[in-house]
Amino acid sequence: MEFSRNRRANYLSPLRLYLFTSLAFFFVLSVSIDFPDMASPARDVARTAAGPASITFGETDGTQPWLQIDFDDEAGVEGNAVEGDDAHPAAPASVESGHSPPWRLTDRQREAFDRVAPAIDEERRRKLMEILRSSVTGNAMALAIQGIKAQDVADADTAERYAFGQLIDIMHQPLDAIRAWVENLPVAMFLLLPLFALLLKAFYPSRKWFYSEHLVFAMHNHTVAFLAFTVIALLPEGRTLAGTTAQALVLALPLYYFIAMRRFYGGSRRATAFKFLALLLLYGLLLLTALLGAAAAVLVFF
Repeated sequence: MEFSRNRRANYLSPLRLYLFTSLAFFFVLSVSIDFPDMASPARDVARTAAGPASITFGETDGTQPWLQIDFDDEAGVEGNAVEGDDAHPAAPASVESGHSPPWRLTDRQREAFDRVAPAIDEERRRKLMEILRSSVTGNAMALAIQGIKAQDVADADTAERYAFGQLIDIMHQPLDAIRAWVENLPVAMFLLLPLFALLLKAFYPSRKWFYSEHLVFAMHNHTVAFLAFTVIALLPEGRTLAGTTAQALVLALPLYYFIAMRRFYGGSRRATAFKFLALLLLYGLLLLTALLGAAAAVLVFF
């Protein structure tokens, strides 16, 4: 309201306030997200290649160390790994348990690999093989490839081949892709601001205000949200008081926005409530678009 009355000298710039709170929130978010200890497909294959094992260290000639790994009978593996260029664990010939080991592909996974291998380069083939071998991503990737027709792979243009190659990179390092998506969110949210201000101007056409005034109102509303969610992200987990505080802040935000709209734009409670709900729905669609846009940016530039 003071901004609209040209009383701005005694106040922080709305843009600076928005940028500071948004960067603070996304910084706190990035350091507070508890990413699971998910190994990459390559490490997952190595880690799950066998069951319990006994490990023995020794020396071959007094200078070169060696490592003896004896796997259990169920896995059916016994091999030696010597440090150096010739270090290759012995591959098993068969597994009596009836389950395909992680280093071997099922028929479905092999068919999926053979279907798309001609359309990707050698590096991506290696990554795809590791994805399919992984106990975490193998079946999901095989099912996804099953929906692609062999003819579609053969007829894929440059853009489609590029997109599929990027998807392989993302599936190969999923946690890095999630981190990149989080890093893209501040830009996506900033691009959302002018669109939200346009909605406000469309919902209040009788107000003879400049577009910049609606934009300032939008920035202040987002600033309050960033402050609230920063506090929520900093609350300790597992505390009853922290959970109650987080719930109170989430419930208080819609009430604050309703009061802010009615105080800034005026109008009756009923009219404000109708516009508030309509704006909430449209903003939700814009927010979803922004999140998908950030994900698309990861797919293109990962």
